[in-house]
Amino acid sequence: MNRVRGYLLDGLLALALLTLGLIGTAPAGRNQGVPSIPGWAYALVVIAALALAVRRLLPMPVLGITTVAVCLYLLGGGPFGPILLSLAIAVYTVAAHRPLREAAIAAGGALALLIVSGVLGEGLGLDAVAPQVAWVAGPLAIGVTVRVGREQVVQNRRDEGPSSRSAPRAPSPPPRAPPPGGSAAWGFPSSRWSRSPSPPSCTRPRM
Repeated sequence: MNRVRGYLLDGLLALALLTLGLIGTAPAGRNQGVPSIPGWAYALVVIAALALAVRRLLPMPVLGITTVAVCLYLLGGGPFGPILLSLAIAVYTVAAHRPLREAAIAAGGALALLIVSGVLGEGLGLDAVAPQVAWVAGPLAIGVTVRVGREQVVQNRRDEGPSSRSAPRAPSPPPRAPPPGGSAAWGFPSSRWSRSPSPPSCTRPRM
């Protein structure tokens, strides 16, 4: 049930990024001196966003798809915009769900392709390198931190489980036997059967 809910959330996330990409790419372009966005750029935005619908099921292929889409987008002179959010979430997913070695290699390969695309599209300069590094290194660090914390919690539960089950229970104290003197020796009055009967009244009735 939790897995199905996770897939549904990924689908909603993909739709949200798709909407944001379709709405926000043109304003991002105008802010960067790009007056119009061609149709093929919007197609790449759509591909990068919709790929995240299966990000937990196929984290590595999703990172590959989004990386290729962003590289082609940058090679065509597309502005930095919402499409980079799709790339960041793909990098985060790989770092959070795959071992550190695999995640680092995949993120490093994606970063290399992005730098080459940025240099070819914008020319050699800091503006062509810095955004790609930030959009890959940041999500990678966050994803690794989340995965390590999750694994630590699971390990702590495994360590506490057997110890709590195997811990011997303290034996209950044996019942205390009544003292030889009966309940009076405990400070309580004896039963009514042990009380001495009161002497009969000798008062004669008045005439």
